[in-house]
Formats: sequence, C-alpha cells, structure tokens
Amino acid sequence: MRRTAGDLRKELAQLPADKQWTVDPNLKDEDLLPVPFTGETLKGLSLAKDLPALDFVKILSTDSSPGPYQAPRQHALINSLKGTATAPKPEVTRLPRSVDWCNRDGQNWICSIQDQDSASSCWAFAATALVESMVRIEHGYWSKRSEGDIRDGTASTWTLADTVPYTPDLIMHQGSSEQEALHWAQNYGLADLRCVPWVPAAVTWSPTSDRDGRSTRLPAATGIGPIEDQKQWLDNFGPLAAVMAVYDDFQSWKGPAPYTPGPNAIKDAAINGTPWHAILIVGYNDIGGYWKLKNSWGASLGINGYYYVAYGASGIDQHGKLGLTGVSPDPWVRRWLHNGCMIQSSNGAAHKNFELLQGGSSLRHLWREGGENGDFSWHAAETIAIPSPCNGMPTLTSTTYDRNFEAVYWESGTNLLRDWVFDQSTQKWTDAGTFGSGIAGYPGFIQSNIEAPGNLEVVVLQNDGCLHHYIRGNEEPIGYNWGTAESFASNILMSGPSLIQSNAPYKTTNGNYYLVAVLKTGQMQMWWKDNDNAPCSWHEGETFGSGIGATPPCMIQENSCTATSNENSIGNFSLCVQVGGQIQHWTRSNTTLEQAGTKPSVGTALPNMWTHDQTFGSHIKHVWSLLWDSITFDLVVIAEGTDGSLQIFQRSNNSTWSSALNISV
Repeated sequence: MRRTAGDLRKELAQLPADKQWTVDPNLKDEDLLPVPFTGETLKGLSLAKDLPALDFVKILSTDSSPGPYQAPRQHALINSLKGTATAPKPEVTRLPRSVDWCNRDGQNWICSIQDQDSASSCWAFAATALVESMVRIEHGYWSKRSEGDIRDGTASTWTLADTVPYTPDLIMHQGSSEQEALHWAQNYGLADLRCVPWVPAAVTWSPTSDRDGRSTRLPAATGIGPIEDQKQWLDNFGPLAAVMAVYDDFQSWKGPAPYTPGPNAIKDAAINGTPWHAILIVGYNDIGGYWKLKNSWGASLGINGYYYVAYGASGIDQHGKLGLTGVSPDPWVRRWLHNGCMIQSSNGAAHKNFELLQGGSSLRHLWREGGENGDFSWHAAETIAIPSPCNGMPTLTSTTYDRNFEAVYWESGTNLLRDWVFDQSTQKWTDAGTFGSGIAGYPGFIQSNIEAPGNLEVVVLQNDGCLHHYIRGNEEPIGYNWGTAESFASNILMSGPSLIQSNAPYKTTNGNYYLVAVLKTGQMQMWWKDNDNAPCSWHEGETFGSGIGATPPCMIQENSCTATSNENSIGNFSLCVQVGGQIQHWTRSNTTLEQAGTKPSVGTALPNMWTHDQTFGSHIKHVWSLLWDSITFDLVVIAEGTDGSLQIFQRSNNSTWSSALNISV
C-alpha cells in the first residue's frame, strides 16, 4: 500500500539530524507519495555473485585508448599486479579511499543531469550517461548523446530473445535493461541529440540520414561482480552503469548522510510493475561507506541530481555493474576542435589517429598513430595525382557522411576551389570537381549543423577583395553543386582555415559561424554570422593584432577552459598565425560575454576579448593547421618552414610550446 506524504514526514522527523530527507512541500499530508519512474527490467544482467573476478592484467594490456589522466594510474596498477623482483605483487592492490568523476584530477568528466520525465527509460539514460562519460574520459570531448536514440531505436530494430518484438508503447511503459541498451548501441552506435531528439512520449525512431557518421561506436560492455573489482574499475577506467531497487522515500533524500531505506519504506512498484532503476555510478567513498550515483530525475532531486547510496543498500550491489572502454567518437563531437590540413580521426586501435593532407604538385595523405604502444610515427597512406597544383595546403575535415574525409583547396593553375572526398569503405580519394571563381586566398571549410545531413560550407577570399561564402546542400557528398550564399567584408588581404561553427553564444539553437581574416592594414578581424535570426547575415566583429602579412590565420574552439564545466560550456577560440617568421598564438575568451547569454549586437562594438598569449617557432612561412588533441588534451600546430618543411608543435599543460619536429615520411 502506498504511503502518504504525512506518513513519510512523521518518519523523517525521527531520523538523526544528518539525514536531511525532505518531502516536497507542495504535497499535502493526505497526498499519496508520488510514484517514481523507473523501467529497468534486469534483462541480460547477471547477479554479482555469478561474475568472476576480472583479469586486470589482461584488460590493461589490451586497453589502447586511455586518456592522459588514466594512463599513469593504469600503468601503476599493472606494474603492481604483475610485480617485480624488487616489488613483489601485493596480496591486496591499494585503492584510494574515494573516487569521484565529477571532480577527478580537478576536472568534471560527467555530462549534465537529465530528466527522464514520465518515461520508463532509466535504462536508456544510464547507458547513454556511461557512453558519453567514457568519450570524455578517454578522448577529452564533451559528447552529449541521445537517450531517445537508444529507446526509440531499440523499439524499431530489436527483438527479445523470446521473439516478442519491442514496440514504442512497450518501451515507454514497461522499459528494458541497461544491458540490452548497451548491446543495442554496440550494434548500432549511439547518436547525438540533433540526430534523434529525446521526447518522453512513445515515438517512432526517425534519425537523420547521416546517423551512422554521427554515432559513437563502442565495444561490448564488461560485467563486473566483486566489489573490489568495481572500485578498481572506477579508479582506473571510469563510471559504471548499475541498478538498484527504489523505495518510496528515495525521492525525498537530500543528504549528506548516505541513503538507506527507512524502517517503513516500501519497495515501489513504480508505474510499470518493476521496482528496479538504472543509474550511473560515478564514484565511491569508503570513509562514508557509499556509492555516488548520477540519477535521471532532474537536478531538483537529491543533491543537484546526484545521490549517495550506502554500500549494499537498496540492492545496489545485488547485480553486476557494467563498465566500458575503447569508445570511438564520431566526427560530430570534433567539429570545432580542428582546422586546416590536419584532423584527428577515429581510425586506429586507439581511435586517435592524425590524418594530414599535404599539398603541392600532388596530394599526399599522411597519418600518424594514436599512441598505441607508444608509437607516434608517421606513415604515407596515398599519393594522389591532381589536375592542377594545390596552392598552399588543403583544408580537411571529417564529415558525418559515413565518417568520410573531405578536403577543399585553392587550385593555383585555375584559381578555382577543388573538392576531394576520401571514402572510408574503399580507403580511396575521389575528385569531386571544382567550384568558385577568382580565388585569391586559402579556404575555411566546415560541415555545419544546418539541415541534416549538415551543409558543407566554405568561406574564401576572391580577387575582388571580399570574402565569399559557398554552400553545398545536404545531398549526396559527391556530385552536388556548390552555390554562393553571400559576399561580405572588404579590404581583405588573406583568408585561411579559420571558419568554425561554435556553440557560442550560449543557448543558441544552431550556433553562430565565426571567421577571422587578415586585413590590408595588417590587422586581423573577426566576422560572425547569426544562424538563428533572419536575415542570418555576416557581421563585423573585433579587430586585433598588427604587422600581419598575406598569410592564413587558423582558428578553432578548444576544450581546455571547459574542463570543470559540462557539455554546455563554451570553449575559448584559439588562433595561430605567422608573424615575422614566428607563430603568434591568440586566445579569445568566450566565458564572460557569451556564457552570460549575451549575443553580439549588430552595429555595436564588441569588447576586445582577444589576448596574444605566446610567440614561438622560427623561420616559419605559414601556419596550416591547429587542433585540440585527444591524446594529450592540448593544442597541436602544423606549420610550414621557410625551407618548405612541415613542422609540428605541441603545447603541454596549457602553457609551454615544444620545439618544432619535422614531419617526414
């Protein structure tokens, strides 16, 4: 029998002062306690006692994609487990007293709290939270995934073992399991929210046509039974998906003492007949004796949406927990983190390869390992014969068209732009033809989120001294015509790979375009395009710098300043440009004006948020690429020396730039 709010108030009044349970003040004493929405069916889950201890030596030996903060801990653990002549294997491997991925190494690794609303979809939320947290931990990317993709996709593509098909209504009202959800995502990937929006109602799965190229791919999840193994996993790999039984006083918990069901608590039948609820465990605390979990009932419950549940309470340790490693991010999460002739792809065992396209009388596709077994060597993939020489270097991107690469460059013999596409299935480049006219600068090139699949967009200087914006619509990637969208600006000396689509300013629907070009005055100027409000035109922004010649600026939006926030954070713009034979690194802080929700005002001067951070390198002719690296979680620059060599620079600890290393294959 369900209890009333008054029943629970009387019980809570007898609890110690440190147990700060509270009943919703909007509930009258005679009101029945609200029924939580759960939906975990336990299908495919094993009991913890039935799962063997993990072989961490084997797991760590085959984990090829740890993030830079994970790697030292994993290295220490495997050395400890193997033992040495001077340090024999201990009986018990020491663990930290507590782990919390909401604040690990001074950073947050968990996307914001979500709300499953009235849907019995906790299993989809827990699985999604696990995938997006592992993308962040292993690769450094904020990667909000779609709970609706798993829930609606499961209903459309999956069949129960007893051949009873899922239906949207069954999924909505009776749920599934986190094991099934991760199994489904292993087969189909997990897309972003723009590809498949989340809605609490039962709907038919209708992803965008480029879903495959904007889905995180993942291997099978690992079931973990022993508590000691679960803590080792949390310490060395990341969060765990888990299940617990929900009692009617759980929603009233506010901490700080860990939750255990009250003496009169009722195991809630919930809306769908199951008391089991799927959650994400983001840490543990041996001092307090609890697991820290991320829930999916919104940020107003618990402690900002998080809960502390005592070890063993509510059946939280009854079933095995699920861990994940080796996720493969999609190009969508990297879209503003690279620009120019080099990108980071999900190719390779670590899903962190560098891909570089070198121009000249032919195109050379070079690639570099993602650090597997300490290998950072460069290799030649293909040399491509081209109709006319490439002026400078191409601007390369990875698209949502099956994760294909695409490149655009200034063709010196014709002063046209030429487009090339790399097919991941055939591993070959195809000439997609020319477009434009009177090209006089290096192109900025992106895939935007306008339409679905997203349009391809180019902004480049032409010989009239203006910037010209070209768009190729959301059709097949080869053989569709480029059209001119707008001509803007004047007095331009040089353009470059500095076009990005940002999530700035905060809370825009589509995200503005930003671009920097060099003026004939020797300064640089930023332009921005409002993609939410008609007429969606380009507008002037700040000017900064001086003494800059006919050389391409290269700009990205980086991740460094978002480490303590969440997926809604706005990263700083980083820009590198050659000045006086050296590389100037400039940063635009987006945290003050833009995160406050303020849009640039047309016709009014913006405060100059650009700062000249550092100057480095020598004998530099041009800067050709800038990216935020998922191996070191820092910036990497590709530059051309005055002797024609390609050089790579890397920043460490967000401060010091390395000496140049030549790229030679």
